[in-house]
Parts: sequence; structure tokens; C-alpha cells
Amino acid sequence: MGELAERALSQSDNQAWQVLENEIGEARINSLMFDWGMTDTSIEDNTTTAEDINLFFTKLYQGKILSAEYKEKMLSDLTNTIYETEIPAGVPEGIRVAHKVGYLEDVVSDAGIIYFPGNPYVLVIMSDQTNFEEAKRNLPEIVNELYWIIADSI
Repeated sequence: MGELAERALSQSDNQAWQVLENEIGEARINSLMFDWGMTDTSIEDNTTTAEDINLFFTKLYQGKILSAEYKEKMLSDLTNTIYETEIPAGVPEGIRVAHKVGYLEDVVSDAGIIYFPGNPYVLVIMSDQTNFEEAKRNLPEIVNELYWIIADSI
């Protein structure tokens, strides 16, 4: 299951996710997310909120979801992805970003941990009913503006 999880995280491989989901079960996944406080997320309905995603990444970073060993593996998989054109493209080179993109026909989203020196933070950007190409083009610009606003306030 480790290789499937790695592919689901680093490549957003939907087939790998489906196999994992079938092995673990939707009910168990939903139960875990609910236990983590993600009360507005549903695997069955394929829905979530920015607040729930923020909560997930915050708890992951704090080590409240996985043991230290598995936490570091997950963060590594989320850092070394094949999708680096959203949040990672909006931060200066050399800044680590552990993130997960979400794409559907009219949805472009990215969320993760930006390892700002001395003060990592979670950023969640979600869209709905958007022009796919326009969103992909604009997301790094939005991230870059937010990065420097946050940098100036720290």
C-alpha cells in the first residue's frame, strides 16, 4: 500500500487512490477525517472546504495524524510531486512546498505547507466553476503576491 499512497500523493494518481480507497473503505476514511475535525469533507460526495484542508495540513505538520516516520514520508511525497506549476511556482526557488493539487474539469486547487524560513504556514487555494487554463496561469501569481504579503508581516 505504500507505493500506492506515494503515487496518489506525488502523482495525483486517481487509480492508485481508488485501490487505496477500496482497501481502506470510504466509511473508515470518513471516520478518520471526522476524528481529525474535518467535518465538512465527504469522500462519497467528493466535497471539502478550505477550512478542512487547512486543518488537515496543520495537523499533519504538527504530527497529530501520523507517527513521525510516516509523517516525514508523506511530507516527502507531497514535496516531490509531478505538479509544481501552482503553489511551488509562486514561491521563491529553494522554498520547500509540501502540497496536493486537485483538478477537475472546472476546478483548479492546490493546498499545502510553505516552509517559510523559521515560520512554515499552510496555504489553501480552491476554485470552482473556473476556466481551467486561466486558473492554472493565475494561481502562481496569486501565491507569489500572498507569499510576499506574508513575508512582510512576519
